[in-house]
Amino acid sequence: MNLKNTVTKTVKNKTNSKMKKQKDKISGNFLKTHLRKNLDSLLFEHSLNNKAESLNVGVIHKKKIYKFNWGKNYTYFDLASLTKSIFTMSAFLVYEEFHHSVIHKSVDNILPWFRPNFGTNLNAQHGGEKIKVMDLLSHQSGARALYPVYKELEFNTLRNLNPLNELIRNAPFDQTTSVYSDVGFFYLGAILEELYNRPLFEIFEHLRSYFDMSDLHFNPLNQKSLYKKSLYAPTEDCKLRKKIIQGEVHDENCWRMGGVGPHAGLFGSIDGVLSWTNNIMNVFKAKSQFSKSTIKHFLTKQKGDWRLGMMVPSRPISSCGKYFSDNSFGHLGFTGTSFWVDPQKDLAVVILSNRTYPDRENKNFNILRPLIHDTVWETLK
Repeated sequence: MNLKNTVTKTVKNKTNSKMKKQKDKISGNFLKTHLRKNLDSLLFEHSLNNKAESLNVGVIHKKKIYKFNWGKNYTYFDLASLTKSIFTMSAFLVYEEFHHSVIHKSVDNILPWFRPNFGTNLNAQHGGEKIKVMDLLSHQSGARALYPVYKELEFNTLRNLNPLNELIRNAPFDQTTSVYSDVGFFYLGAILEELYNRPLFEIFEHLRSYFDMSDLHFNPLNQKSLYKKSLYAPTEDCKLRKKIIQGEVHDENCWRMGGVGPHAGLFGSIDGVLSWTNNIMNVFKAKSQFSKSTIKHFLTKQKGDWRLGMMVPSRPISSCGKYFSDNSFGHLGFTGTSFWVDPQKDLAVVILSNRTYPDRENKNFNILRPLIHDTVWETLK
């Protein structure tokens, strides 16, 4: 090939590349405009006024990211139970990758003091078999849904969870069916501290080496928030604490635990949750340092509507709407947060809101959440 042909081919390739980038940009702008228009129409029909003071929606679709917000503008939201996936599930994912088979270990093999109290219904959940780590991660252990430890627990200094462990060592296990359990995650927090030999806050900081968590954080000891208080969405006019909760964890148990828990406590921006979600999408596409065997463990559907540390869509009605496939995974947070990923569609939707402000009894947001997912799906189809 002579010099003239080589130059011509180079120029042509550069032109094609430039045209492709322009086309992708136009396509991205077109989708963003239509997403905004359709979501605006949804929120006009289903007013946000009685559902949440503030709403952020983030969408990842085929490597492109779109972000939208309505209502009062806040940067950081209390992520509530998204902490279970973003922190606790991620911590077990990392440990499983480098140490193998920890999720299949019996809990009492790691915590010698663990003695589940089934009472007269002795071991009904497991037919006499020992409870494994994966049973806790998938809410199959028989642990009760809630335990108001905040009524008994002194404020934790974040050295470790030992004070909490004293309270839960003989907690009743009386469920014979799968039940969503914060208490099960209390045990998972104790397991993580034992495995990593460090307190939860330090474990979370360690995870930054594996995931982009740059805009995710705890506010330890419930003291001064990491950022200016006005940047945080308030979560409740709280009767217990006799103040508006803002920049301080909403969950009472986590509050008593010092603001850092395995079940709640994380704060994050829409960018922060989208970054972690994008990371986890790549992990489960086998585009990361994690092995296929580790990924398979965490993606395998367990009993009920669970994977390890994540939900799957419930049927016939799901918080992720009617279109997300059965291969989807995600989690909800009590304060009005969620993330859902559908690997078949290469799609993720993140929702951050403060639906509990000023009153946690406000359930109106539950109507809106699946409709947001449906609207995004219908726009992108």
